[in-house]
Amino acid sequence: MIAIGQPPAAFIHPVTVNPFSGDSPNPSAWTDLDLSSYIGVRASLVFLQVLNVEVVAAQAGYAFREKYIPVDREAKAANFPNDCGGTNCFNVASVTNDSQGYFLIQTDGNGVLQWYCDKADHETIINILCYIPIRG
Repeated sequence: MIAIGQPPAAFIHPVTVNPFSGDSPNPSAWTDLDLSSYIGVRASLVFLQVLNVEVVAAQAGYAFREKYIPVDREAKAANFPNDCGGTNCFNVASVTNDSQGYFLIQTDGNGVLQWYCDKADHETIINILCYIPIRG
């Protein structure tokens, strides 16, 4: 039972923040995306909007996962994003040029996740739309 005046164990925090805005190349290998300054140092389920603002007619493959998941990175990278399913990637999508995709992904206990893109030269913007803290 929840006491009066106390929030439920997990609740949605709507935010609109931009932890990555295409001012550096997209990572072509699994790379940390530290969200802790936006969501705190804790595990959370985050809802991301990824914009592929590239104007040329080409799609980009994006993948997100919780940090510290052991995978054979070289084998997966050879056939990204097609060979990035199962427990090795939690969320994968191809986003066409001048469009957006949405991802629901859990961070680790420090508010960090990892991401990967098969087009390093595409301009990408990542927005956090909301998150739910995960309490143990």
